[in-house]
Amino acid sequence: MLLRLLSIESTRLFRRALPWVALAACLLYIGLSLYHFYTLNATEIVTGQLALPGLSFDLATSLDQVFMIAMPFLVMIGAALMGDDYAQRTNQHWLIRVSRSTSVLAKFALLALVIVGIFAVTLLFGGAFGLALKTYLYGSASLVGVNALEALWAPVYMTIVVLPYAALMLLLALLTRSTFGSAGLGLIYTLFIELILGSAFFD
Repeated sequence: MLLRLLSIESTRLFRRALPWVALAACLLYIGLSLYHFYTLNATEIVTGQLALPGLSFDLATSLDQVFMIAMPFLVMIGAALMGDDYAQRTNQHWLIRVSRSTSVLAKFALLALVIVGIFAVTLLFGGAFGLALKTYLYGSASLVGVNALEALWAPVYMTIVVLPYAALMLLLALLTRSTFGSAGLGLIYTLFIELILGSAFFD
C-alpha cells in the first residue's frame, strides 16, 4: 500500500511545474557559480598563481552552493505535498482506504526522494559542467582527488541534513491545514532564522 501511495503521490507531484522549476533553478545557479569562479580567477590560473582546481572542487562547490537556492523550493514542495491532502481530499487517493499515518509517511518518503534526487543531479551536473568549462577555457581538466565513495555518499548526507526541515514542513502543513500558510511559515523560518541569523552569528 505504501508503494502504491508513493506512486500516486509522485505522479501528482511530477505533473506540476514546481519540482522541475526547482531543479532548473538549482542547476542554473550552480552553473553560474562555477562560471563566475573560473572566469573571475582566469588570470591567476593562467599565470600559475592559482592552481587549476580539480573535479573534487567542482563537486564540493556544487553541493555547498546549492543548499541556499534549493531550500526555499524544498519548503514549497513539502507544503504543496501536504496541502493537497486538505485542498483536494487526496488522503482517499482515488478511493484507496489508507490511514493518515500511511499517507503522511508516503509524502515524507517522496519528499526525501526528491531531495536526494536534486542533490544527486546537482552533483553530476556540477562535475560535468566544471570539466567542460575548464576544458573550454584552459584546455585541460583534472580528475585527481575524487573519492568515488564520498561522492556517492554526499547526496545522501546532504539529504539527511535537510530531512529535519522536510519534517518541519509536513508538520506545519498538518497544523495549519494550508499550503500557503505552511509554505509561508517555512520560508520565514528557513530564510530568516536559518540563513540570515545563522550567518550573522556563525560567520
